[in-house]
Amino acid sequence: MRVLLQIVVATVFLLPALHAADDSGPREIAQTFYDGYMKVVAANGDRDAYVLDSNLLTKGFKAAYEQMMKIGFESDPVICGQMYPDDGFAAGSPQIDGDRATVPMTSRGDPIKHSFDVRLKNVDGSWLISDTNDLKADVEDS
Repeated sequence: MRVLLQIVVATVFLLPALHAADDSGPREIAQTFYDGYMKVVAANGDRDAYVLDSNLLTKGFKAAYEQMMKIGFESDPVICGQMYPDDGFAAGSPQIDGDRATVPMTSRGDPIKHSFDVRLKNVDGSWLISDTNDLKADVEDS
């Protein structure tokens, strides 16, 4: 009985951890990044620091973002627009082709929907955002 109880307790604690490993696909990575980004935007925080410090982006994405920072933005290349939806963005179903994926992002709650694509690359077993419609990074860079 004691062994059975230990197995049940171990299973209860291990299953969420195993499930969490499955939750790191392209859709989840995109959603996590954009949820964090929109929190920074809502708080009038440092968007540049959030992008440059993120471990969910490729080095190429960060380099392209830094280059755009020097030139200046007409619109936000992260959200591919100028207006920030109050409810953020929802990640759609990814299209995966080998080590590349595209995830559609769509504004939540706004009467006028704003959509754009986020492309990800699998780098050493982890999905990372590599570019957006407005921010083109060297797709071969990680």
